[in-house]
Formats: sequence, structure tokens, C-alpha cells
Amino acid sequence: MTYKALSKYRGFLMGFAILWVMYFHIPLKFATEIGWFTHRIGFYGVDIFLFLSGLGVYFSLMKRPNVLRFYKARLVRILPAYVIVACVSYCLLRLDKASALDFFYYISGIGYWTRHTRFDWYIPTQLAFYLITPLFLFFYKKLGGKKQIIYTAICMSLSVPLCIIMYYTDLIYLWGTAVRLSVFLLGIHTGSLVAQNKKVTKTSLILNIAAFIVGTFLAYYINKCVKEPSYVQSGLNCYPALLMMPSFCLLVSLVLSALGKKLPKLEKVIVSPFEFFGKYSLELYLLHQRLQSIVSKYIGYKNQKLALIITLIVAPLLGMAIKGIRDIISKYKTRKKTV
Repeated sequence: MTYKALSKYRGFLMGFAILWVMYFHIPLKFATEIGWFTHRIGFYGVDIFLFLSGLGVYFSLMKRPNVLRFYKARLVRILPAYVIVACVSYCLLRLDKASALDFFYYISGIGYWTRHTRFDWYIPTQLAFYLITPLFLFFYKKLGGKKQIIYTAICMSLSVPLCIIMYYTDLIYLWGTAVRLSVFLLGIHTGSLVAQNKKVTKTSLILNIAAFIVGTFLAYYINKCVKEPSYVQSGLNCYPALLMMPSFCLLVSLVLSALGKKLPKLEKVIVSPFEFFGKYSLELYLLHQRLQSIVSKYIGYKNQKLALIITLIVAPLLGMAIKGIRDIISKYKTRKKTV
């Protein structure tokens, strides 16, 4: 068993994560504690995104060391869907409050950092992490072995002083970003392990199982029992995900890998649907909450199922359309070069 299982089942994990986040965004009532807890920590799906995103950018920068090309590739992947959904949602949800400045804050993502009107918090966070990735990897590549682990751990720990500084400078609303810096950097380091096809030792396996169990108990305690101070629920309740989600991703990947060797047809049946949703995870994420708000405003709050159905239909279509346009542009550029 090696860390390459993470790369093989990355699409499955992305699909699971987006469905979990969407599940979290649907208001539900539960009769059981397990049902409540599973729904309550659905936002941990974002930590899966960022962990796998870190893993992905490691490979991206190893293949294309050119920093500007790396930035361009990230923007080309994110911006088309983001701009389309953001513009449509602005017209449908904020046109009565529209102004040039309001639109700028909303679309650019700057509104998230400056506490003005914003479309989303996750995309600005992801772009900020992409911005610092080349700098992190510049020093990471100069080190080797245990030094890389120590360097990564030190950089991950920076989220703690960041949260403290934000607390004393009235920037608690940015804790959701600061806390998740750690899981993103851990994803980059894990990308290195995947690239080296490192074996998952028995010790690593035991530590990952222990991390998942401890993280689960901490997540339950913080999200269920800690009510005061209220700011704990503004980001600090994300810290257990640092233990839970990377270990969850590895353990699930290893189980699926083992299943694939013994029962490949069953493994394919389980993996394929999640891989499909994982392929359009960005579009699903961008659309779902916005459609919930649009349906609520124009049709009625109780139509959560309608918002979900529209999202599941429109998101893949949007993703396919954007990919089709990208392919046409790419072919045009290739022909132009050969002429």
C-alpha cells in the first residue's frame, strides 16, 4: 500500500467532499446524534478540498515550474465558472442594492478580505493559498527528508499566531482562512509522498487511524459542547479537521485500493458516481448555495429539493460548456501556431 492511492482516488474524494458540503448547506432536523454530527461537520468537506488541492498543486508545479504559467492555469480553471455564477447571482440577488463599488467587491473577492459585500469566502481563500504556494515550495525543494517535515510543520503552525493576531485586530471573520492554511500545506507535503510512491507503513497507518479517532472526538466536543466564547464557532472548530480529513482521505483511498484488487467491479460501482460529481465539484460548490438563495427569494424557502435538483443538472452542464469552449480556444491556438 502506497500514498499513490490518494492520487488514484482523488476524484472520488472530491465528489464525496462536495456532496458532503452540499448536505451541510441543506437545513435539516435530526432524531439521532450521529445524524446531527454528520450534518454539523459537513463544512469539513472544504478541508478535503484544500488538502487535495495542496496535493494537486504540488504535481502542477513539479510538471510546470514556471510560476506565471502555474498562476495562469489556476485562474483558467477557476475564473470562468466563478465569474459566470457570480454575475448571474449578483443580478438576481443584489440588483436592488447595485453600485459599481458593490459589484467590484462582490465579484473580485476583495469584499471577503475587507468585510464588504462578498460572493464567497472559499475561492478568495484558495487563490490566496495558490499565491503563496511557489514561495513555500521554493524552500521546501531545497530541503530533504525530515527537514521537509519540520519545515512543513513550522509553516502549518503559523495559523495559530495568525488567528491570535486576527483576534486582537478584529479580523476573526478571516479565521476560516487562517485555520485552513495548515491542511493545505499538509496536502502539498503529502503530494511529495505520492510523487515518491512512498509506502504507507504500519506505523503511519496506526497514526492515521488514531488521528481520525482523536479528531472525531475533538470535532464532536467543540461543535456540540463548546458554546462560549461564540468565536470558537467562527473558525476554531475547523482545527479538528486537520486531524480528521487527511487521515480520512488516506484511509478511504487504501480501503478502495484493496477493494479494487479483490472486487474491481464493485469498486468501480462505488467510485464512478463520486468521480462524476468530483469532476464538477467547483461548479456544484459555486451554484448550490446561490441557487438556494435564488429559489428562496423567488419561489419560497421550502423548495430546498428544487435548488438541489437544479444544481445537480446545471453544474455538470456548465462544466461541460466551459471545457468545450476551452478546447475550442486551445485548438485554435494550436492551429495558429502551425500556420
